[in-house]
Amino acid sequence: MSATTVLLNGEDLTPEDVLAVARGRARVAVSAEAMHKVARCRAVVDKLLEARAVVYGLTTGFGSLRDILIPPEHVRQLQQNLIRSHSCGVGPPAPEDVVRAMLVARANTLVKGFSGVRPVLIETLVGMLNAGVFPVVPMKGSLGASGDLAPLSHLALVLMGEGEAFRPDGQRVSGGEAMRGAGIPPVVLEAKEGLALNNGTQFMTAIGVLALLDAEQLARASARACALSLEAIKGVPRSLDPRLHAVRPHPGQSAVARIIREQIDGSEILALPVNTARVHTARTFLGEAETVLAREKSERCLTAAEGIHQLRADLADLLGSLPERIFPFGKKKIPNPKSEQKTDGSSFRIWDFGFGIWGFEPDEEEVRRAAGARVLSRYVLAAQGIYEQVLSGALPASAVAARGHLEQALQQLQGAVPSFVPVQDDYSFRCAPQVIGPALDTFAHVRSVLTCELNSATDNPLIFPPDGPKDCDAYARSLTVAACKRAVVSGGNFHGEPVAIALDQASIALAEVGNISERRTFHLVSRHTSNGLPPFLVRDVGLRSGLMLAQYTAAALVSENKTLSHPASVDSIPTCEDAEDHVSMGAYAARKFAEVVENVRRVLAVELICAAQGVELRQPARPSPANRALLAQLRCVCPPLTDDRPLGPDIERVSALLH
Repeated sequence: MSATTVLLNGEDLTPEDVLAVARGRARVAVSAEAMHKVARCRAVVDKLLEARAVVYGLTTGFGSLRDILIPPEHVRQLQQNLIRSHSCGVGPPAPEDVVRAMLVARANTLVKGFSGVRPVLIETLVGMLNAGVFPVVPMKGSLGASGDLAPLSHLALVLMGEGEAFRPDGQRVSGGEAMRGAGIPPVVLEAKEGLALNNGTQFMTAIGVLALLDAEQLARASARACALSLEAIKGVPRSLDPRLHAVRPHPGQSAVARIIREQIDGSEILALPVNTARVHTARTFLGEAETVLAREKSERCLTAAEGIHQLRADLADLLGSLPERIFPFGKKKIPNPKSEQKTDGSSFRIWDFGFGIWGFEPDEEEVRRAAGARVLSRYVLAAQGIYEQVLSGALPASAVAARGHLEQALQQLQGAVPSFVPVQDDYSFRCAPQVIGPALDTFAHVRSVLTCELNSATDNPLIFPPDGPKDCDAYARSLTVAACKRAVVSGGNFHGEPVAIALDQASIALAEVGNISERRTFHLVSRHTSNGLPPFLVRDVGLRSGLMLAQYTAAALVSENKTLSHPASVDSIPTCEDAEDHVSMGAYAARKFAEVVENVRRVLAVELICAAQGVELRQPARPSPANRALLAQLRCVCPPLTDDRPLGPDIERVSALLH
């Protein structure tokens, strides 16, 4: 088949195949071998009908009505009534991609050849997909056992030429009109076919598969957002050391640490021992002091203002040439291969990430720190001299504020190089691999569950055709009633519990990805935790609120996720006169998971906006090449924040980048 056609055989449909059909509009075809199995299974049903055998769902009522026998002349009406009566979903219609995913998943289940349907039923489902006929499927009303009865019944209604559907142009019309417009004859359901269409988990599975694929992408995006945030706060990347993760070898944890390491590879921000954001802030306070003092007429004030003016110019020159001034003292040539001999003859490994700093010997980092302190010391002394000059005598009342500004500037300069090499960050940075990683591991498990479900027979009863001749006509002639009765097995493969539990796990895991992202955002916008960045990541805070409310939005979304992450699968409620006395609530688990996905997408968008702003406030120190590329992508849809503006549109545009 072509790369744009998904071939169904009931055995190997993948989440990526579903995505190609649901969002990529790939065409669908069915293998001839699978259709042969379908025809053989249908021959068993026909034999049982011919013998007027008592078989659940073929010649009996459904659910608690299972003991009511249906006369042969009403068997067809029984199946049609089943679909009509069960089409009682409510709420907004499912998105088109979900309906397309439902159609391909249901068709794949039927082509396994255990459902007893005629080949024309599958051909019609595939024809609807390829022609762009999408049934209107209400989002609410499924208990997840006996499968997704209401949603799948709405799907089947259109196949019968009833219900409602969307045409390829998006217009909502009757099911009959949609089928006529596509040139697809409606199907008159025969025995077993109504049950085969609406007993199953394809609604919850369709939503779950699409949400899972998005969640996997978001988890990887969160690792990259963390890397950008790590540069924005000028963090400590030692916690990414591969040795640390090798001794707790959860696959996801190691994968996330590797993503972050690769994303910050070559970071000048992390390598420079000077905190450029603090230097910028010092210049701002010096400018305010200069403005105050320059208004005065006393020689002392004017002299101090001139000194401040020169110091601000000198600091601007420093910022423009920091790497050249620092690294002649502290840069160490990176050997290749990446190992070096110690003085005692032993070797140690280092990781060459350009200006990267973890993996260096501690004394090497101290050399860098000391080099930064040495370069900055004359500027600190100059600021201290001006401060003492201003303190040395009385100032006019109108100039007293200059002392406070100078004190703030001096504090920022003194803190621009730490007194010792920083040892570790707070948990939201240091433990990111240990939080995002388990989400990836959880998603791997959920993927295996959903892949299994995509290729499972999930209606009831199931029919296991006896062995016999390969030719379909000869096979039908060889069947005995006794063998066909033994072939029918009633069970509970429609129960959505495996999918429900898995999707509840996925919601919890992704909610945690959002939780830790919001905490990093909080660090970025808070003056006490941002390592020198201005409050709310904007100059002239007070006059401007900056990114204050962006963090509020992230906080609201993660709080909502805490409620959405309460497991749906622990709930149950009896139905059908207690015949169906335990249900999975899998459809709700799927819908909640999809909501968590959308919330986390926006939470990560907020973090990326804040991290991008923070990184740019550390100029001229440059982020890593990978983060520069990420920053360029962000700036295509979200310009830097220089003045207050409505941020909702920015969040939505960045969120769209993550879709």
